[in-house]
Order: sequence, then structure tokens, then C-alpha cells
Amino acid sequence: MNKPYFNFFIIAGMPRAGTTFLYHNLQKHPQIFLPYRKETNYFSFNSYKGLEWFEDLYKGIKDDQIGGDISPFYFLDERSIVHLKELCGDRKIIIVVRDPVEFSISAYSQVNTYSPGKLVDFPGFLEYFKIDFDKSSIEFSLKNRGVDVIIDSYRKAFERNLLLINFELLRKDSLLFLRNIEKFIGVPHYFNRGNFDNMLINASNRRNNKLLTKLMMNEKFIYFLNLCLPRKMLRLFRYWFDHLSARNKSNDCQYNNIPSDILLLAEDLFARQRGYISEIFKHSSVVNGLLEPVDYLY
Repeated sequence: MNKPYFNFFIIAGMPRAGTTFLYHNLQKHPQIFLPYRKETNYFSFNSYKGLEWFEDLYKGIKDDQIGGDISPFYFLDERSIVHLKELCGDRKIIIVVRDPVEFSISAYSQVNTYSPGKLVDFPGFLEYFKIDFDKSSIEFSLKNRGVDVIIDSYRKAFERNLLLINFELLRKDSLLFLRNIEKFIGVPHYFNRGNFDNMLINASNRRNNKLLTKLMMNEKFIYFLNLCLPRKMLRLFRYWFDHLSARNKSNDCQYNNIPSDILLLAEDLFARQRGYISEIFKHSSVVNGLLEPVDYLY
């Protein structure tokens, strides 16, 4: 794998932690260029497609723009850290950190929307899960390789080029959330109270169309859309698809309709990981010169 010719940053996850919100908003920034597809997954299971395929996604990027690769599966795929370190060690890496209990429940809800056949049970999902794609797959175990282990791996690999930002900041102040990302990647402030979309797309109790979800994960379908539709139309299509499942952030309920046995299991299993995340943000008194509140940034 060769290095891409243009400057870009990576949002490497977490899944179910506001990455769709970021995709729809960051593409509005005049100094940021995002591909027509939200997730390239080039440094994960799409690496076999080659650098030319990845660079083609950024065709049209201007000299004064920075590209963005928003691929939350990088967080779950151990191969991604190796590839990103090798090719992007000097690039800015961002991870939105969500409470492990919420994350596991939301991820479980998501994978069951496109899993064929019988739905997997929650304990089985935590133990081991495999997601198949066209020519590759991702295997992970949230029980054996938890959020704390993954974050530690990213911290060691990227050090000061890594921004950990708390998902709770997105809930509390979406504008501050965006402005800290602007500052970290080094672009001028663009967002204000009147020009961003304050919608929480991928919440745990999102509305979902199973057929549409499967289509949007199908590489052949994505390739067909790319051939038939102009770039602007592709973005509008993605916006329409995502907003079918959107809710206003004020209606966000963390554990809506979650069975008590699942909730108790997750809270017991991830108690230590919750403590790890609390410590990260608790002691982040100085964070790369970013904006307050610093308790949400590392």
C-alpha cells in the first residue's frame, strides 16, 4: 500500500458514536472534502482495491482542502491500526468515544438489522461476531478485546496525532463538538448555531429499513449508484437514506426498550471499561490547545 498524495484526516470510530452526524456536517465545511460514500474502509477490508481506487474517491479535492475518511469500522478491525500507522502515522486520527454499555447495545441493535437468518443473541454477540463483506470480513469480540484495549492501541500508535472526544459532548453541545474537530484538524472555524444539522442519526432505537440498509452496504449497489448518479446526487441520496432513521437529539433516550437482562449483562461486563473511559476524560486538563470543556477531550 502506497501513501495517498493528498492531505487527509481519519475518523476511525467508534461505530454508533455520531460518525453519520459528522459526515453530513463536515462535508458542508468549505475546507473539507468528503467522498460521496461515507465509509471508504480502505485501511480495513477494502485495502485490496488499491490506492488508485481510494484516490479516485477524492477526485476533485482542491489544494486548500483537507480530505476526510470517516470509517468507523477501523475501530473494530485490528488490521486498520497497522495500515493506518504505516501509511498515516503523521495524519490526524479522531475517535469519538461512547459509553461501552451504550455502544454494545447500539451495535447489537445495528448488526441485527442486516444479519441474515435468525437474530444472534446478545451474549453471543459480545463473545464473537463476524461481519461479511464482498471479499473480506471483520471479526471481533467486545468481551475479549474491549473498548479500553482498542483505545490503548490507538494511543500508543498515534500519540499526539490522536484526538479522543467524548460522545457526551455531542449530546451536550453539538456546535462545540464540531468546533473542536475543526481546530484539531487545522481548518478555520466555519460552523455556527445556524448552519449545521443538529440531528442524531444512529441512535439505539433508530427507525430502520432492513432492505435499504443491506443495499447501502452492498459494494455492487454503491458502484452502480456511482456510475449512474452525479456526486451531488449521491450525497443527497445518502442524506435521504440516513434521515429516514433520524431523530431529533432532544428525543434521545439512552436505553429505550432495552430488556433489563441485556442492560444488566452489559453493565456488569463493561464496568471496568467505563472506569477506564472516565479516567481518560477526567484528567484531560490540557488537550492540544482545544476548546473547553476539556472533560470531554483527550
